[in-house]
Amino acid sequence: MKRNLDSKILIFLGIVIVALVGLKTYRSLSFKGAINEYYSDTADKPAGKVSNDKPPSYSQIEGEPSSPSTNASDGPQSLKLLCWNLDGLDTVDLEERTTAVVENILLLKPDVVLLQEVVAYSLKIFQENCEGYIVLAGNHTVPYFNAILIRTSTVQTKATSLKIVPFETSIMGRHYLIHPIKFADAKIVVMTSHLESLVDNGAERKKQFSEILDYMKRQNENFNVIFGGDTNLRDTEVNAVGGVPSGILDAWASCGSALITKYTWNMAENNNNGKAYQRPPKLRFDRIFVRPAKEAKAIKPSTFSLVGKERLKGCKRFASDHWAIWLEFSIQ
Repeated sequence: MKRNLDSKILIFLGIVIVALVGLKTYRSLSFKGAINEYYSDTADKPAGKVSNDKPPSYSQIEGEPSSPSTNASDGPQSLKLLCWNLDGLDTVDLEERTTAVVENILLLKPDVVLLQEVVAYSLKIFQENCEGYIVLAGNHTVPYFNAILIRTSTVQTKATSLKIVPFETSIMGRHYLIHPIKFADAKIVVMTSHLESLVDNGAERKKQFSEILDYMKRQNENFNVIFGGDTNLRDTEVNAVGGVPSGILDAWASCGSALITKYTWNMAENNNNGKAYQRPPKLRFDRIFVRPAKEAKAIKPSTFSLVGKERLKGCKRFASDHWAIWLEFSIQ
């Protein structure tokens, strides 16, 4: 009797496992198909027009384009990207610091902005002040989240194409965003995330990084893929997962590995957290990885620099405890 019961339990568990694997595969294939459909659907559409299609159930869209714009293929041939962890959990001087980020965006005019550690208060500032940008926000059920801003005058996009993917084993509610765009006839899948924090969570962080790399490798060879964000990665952790795979570029390394632009979290230069260090830590937490298209118009990192290194006039602090990455791509 016990043997029969054990057999039934094993059969039941097997069915559950197969169902879960099938569901995960279905979700992956469904969004892969959605990206393909997006590119075929937007081939001749002007930038900034939001599709009338019903948004996918997984999406949470914040903001819409202010107005239609001209075809992106008539625009510039250099894609400009800004990636910044806003340190939104630091509520001190948050309005002034967030406003400084907005001013940088309006001055530099990046085509794509990748933001991490966004909170509801700072999100509202972006929505109200970033004229000419679609603001796409991540998971509002957690205290802080990621966001993507798209410049409507140079980039073709549909707000409803945003996908939010939770890291299933994160203890910090971390997730990543996926959003397809088209720039100067180059098809680009844009991704951002804030990987698990703290040195003790290295195993989870490596797992999350591996998931990101796996997603990038699986994409259609006609698509370019950009992943950028606060990875919290140490070089030893990158090496532990096998390093950066063939076909994927580390943007900082591709642009010359300049020491002056290496450390994006540098407590020797940035004292926003108010701590006194005997040996101030400096780490390359913020990274951007690129998988250029093989069979279509490709992007290549060409210029890598850091932004946000000026103290603000009012609070005498920096906009964030992270420097921002400014990255330009040539279109080939």
